[in-house]
Amino acid sequence: MEVGKTKKSSGYGEPPWIFKGSALYQLHLVKAETARAFVPKDFSLVEAFGYTLGGFFLASYEDSPAGPFDELVVIAGIVWNPPTSCAWAARVLVSDDDACDHGRKNVGLPSQVAKFSKVILVYLFNVAANDISINPYKHWFSPACFHIIHELSRPNP
Repeated sequence: MEVGKTKKSSGYGEPPWIFKGSALYQLHLVKAETARAFVPKDFSLVEAFGYTLGGFFLASYEDSPAGPFDELVVIAGIVWNPPTSCAWAARVLVSDDDACDHGRKNVGLPSQVAKFSKVILVYLFNVAANDISINPYKHWFSPACFHIIHELSRPNP
């Protein structure tokens, strides 16, 4: 392979790559000592009072160079990457083999192929009484969902 050339995954071609779809970005304070387990020692964490900003990014792409696929990125924290900073991915799960290969080979992400399931929740409320007995904005992120993301964010043995 020539110097300066990288092997491209099928479908990706040259950048810029365009992804179309929808995403949810949920941020959380993460203890710096917890995030440090996922970040190479060469990078400094952006932290204040012992915390950095982590969380997750959940996307469903309708169109991409790899075709439609889903992606979950668990973000350990924010690292300095002079002259700016960037989010550090502790885990990346994708529903497509080509997207996984591209993430690993061309971007350096710890991508793994995973199966995604989509569930639609319907909340019932009494419109006449203006009573929402279950607040969907308060309860959409269940403890079970948090537990799954917490398990995914643990370092590999």
